[in-house]
Amino acid sequence: MVKILLNRIAFYLVFCFIGNLVQANPFQIDFSCPSTLSNEEYINVQKELRKINIEPLVKKWYEGHPNLVPLQDFYNRCSTGKNQILIDEEKGFFPIQKLEKIGRGGSSCIVTYASYNGFYPHFLRSFLKELKASGFNGYILYRLGGFPNPTGQDIQYAGVPYSFKIPMMLEAKNLGFEKVLWLDCAVIPLQNIQFLFDYIDREGALLYGGRFTEAANYLLSETRYKLIQMTGIDVLEADYISARAFGLNMNSEQSKHFILDYYRLLKEGLSFFSCFPEEFVFSALVKKHSYSWFPRYYQKLFYVGEGGQDTIERMCAAKEAGYFFYYRHKQIIEGYD
Repeated sequence: MVKILLNRIAFYLVFCFIGNLVQANPFQIDFSCPSTLSNEEYINVQKELRKINIEPLVKKWYEGHPNLVPLQDFYNRCSTGKNQILIDEEKGFFPIQKLEKIGRGGSSCIVTYASYNGFYPHFLRSFLKELKASGFNGYILYRLGGFPNPTGQDIQYAGVPYSFKIPMMLEAKNLGFEKVLWLDCAVIPLQNIQFLFDYIDREGALLYGGRFTEAANYLLSETRYKLIQMTGIDVLEADYISARAFGLNMNSEQSKHFILDYYRLLKEGLSFFSCFPEEFVFSALVKKHSYSWFPRYYQKLFYVGEGGQDTIERMCAAKEAGYFFYYRHKQIIEGYD
């Protein structure tokens, strides 16, 4: 018992020391913020994003942590924001934002985002195709390229990894939607997902997750200390929130507090240095507020094929087994479009 107490004291002493070190947000770019950006402005934003250099900080924070996943994994995940392709004039890739009615429409809105990197444009197209065939009635708000900027400030933080999810949800709220569900465009809808919106309506939020026993392998100690400083929560003692699917009643007081706190961490930036940047932030914030929300693990919400190989056969088998989504491994499924 004494040893445990001493370890906790040492932990918080280190945390207090690090918390007193003031450091600017390394992801933030210097850019004036109109709410709607022109193509020329996106080109300038992208140039500024490419100037972001986080490699020294990632290496420094990684040193001396033998149990972590490889350094390159941390660097790749933390670099997703600065490496986004928002626009590519030479290839004819320009920002697209669209609100599209699905089925009979309704009060439910799905939001998603795809940069022009890799397979994401293909993922978005096939996501839309399968959503329309699923029997869902509602709307989808999506972006291909560009970046959501509902507050007029978000674009400054486009370099923060995976920072587009909450701003996309706010854009839907600004269009009048109350029940909003973020879905990664890497998923393929296999059947009608109306029950997820029913859950949001009933519980106020949809949190997919639970205990994550290996979380410490994906989280830098300095990020853990920073989250304690910013939220008062040791995220390794919180339930883990996956952001593949994340839904909120955007008009509830709990959601408003959550979003305000999220933007406070977004502006600080350092809380996002991990292999799962936005998910550790979400996890800390949910525990901080002791919401009536609670994470729930739906056994058949996502099918993730073992071995990282996607096939039509696996997708069909997942549908027959009653799964709602097939989660792709950053690849195009041969023979499927």
